[in-house]
Amino acid sequence: MNKNLLSVTAIAAIVVAIFFLPSCGGGGSKSTETAFSDTTVVVNYEKLNGVLSDYFTIQKCVFSAETEHQTFVKFEIKRTPKTFNFKVEDVVTEDWKPIVPKVLTMNAELIDNNGVPINCWLVFYDKESLKKALTLSTGESTWLQFVDNKNYKELLKGLKHVKISSSMVDVSADEIAENKAYRENLNKSNGSTASAEPTKEEAPKNNEQVVKPKNTAKWDKALDSYEEYIDSYIKLAKKAADGDMEAATEYANYMTKLTDLADKMEDAGDDLTTSQLNRFVKLQTKFSEAAASLMQ
Repeated sequence: MNKNLLSVTAIAAIVVAIFFLPSCGGGGSKSTETAFSDTTVVVNYEKLNGVLSDYFTIQKCVFSAETEHQTFVKFEIKRTPKTFNFKVEDVVTEDWKPIVPKVLTMNAELIDNNGVPINCWLVFYDKESLKKALTLSTGESTWLQFVDNKNYKELLKGLKHVKISSSMVDVSADEIAENKAYRENLNKSNGSTASAEPTKEEAPKNNEQVVKPKNTAKWDKALDSYEEYIDSYIKLAKKAADGDMEAATEYANYMTKLTDLADKMEDAGDDLTTSQLNRFVKLQTKFSEAAASLMQ
């Protein structure tokens, strides 16, 4: 399975975000953090570093180790008046086969009291939200977050501040051409009516036929399970947001179901049709938007 595209870590991050973010507040310029336990605290942070430093300011940063197996660093960014020196339409935040000139990424480091980075792996999964952040007007803000699949509650005592940075990776014209050819070839192999001709390297030789995906049935079942999981989990998250204490007891079962779902996706492999890939992306978006709506 392509880890950049179908990341189980990313799915798990959304799962935890939907369940726990309503208790912390957030979303837009009205968001505030009001109630914190000993595992969720406002922490110090450096000025935003990197390519976005002139265009966004960090308003607040929260360290959260509320769950047994996850740690979150959530931060609110606010748009400044300065005009971008790049075209938003030339930027993507997903690095799978990009067909535009730039890929925007975010990175976070936890710095201890001695000024030394703490060894942990914080993954930025809010890629769609970051893309939407580029369309904010001056003064508007939004929340983004990193996640690690370990609980770092013990780090709170030695945590001095959080360092968040942004970077832009350039995609060469040759890479864009190759990625476009790959996508077009994928469309053709899945029976798409794409009009572009295959590249010379990708053209079938003699009477050789393009091999179609083998595991389409497995992916159909995996995506059916994913959609069912999303719908039922969103209902659970809404119960939690309404203060229903039973929701917390059901949460562990959903993490088990997530493991089963991950196994199905791993078993299905990389053989997705274009329609299955589009469906997966739509489901991811639905899941992410549900998290965002519960933050408001």
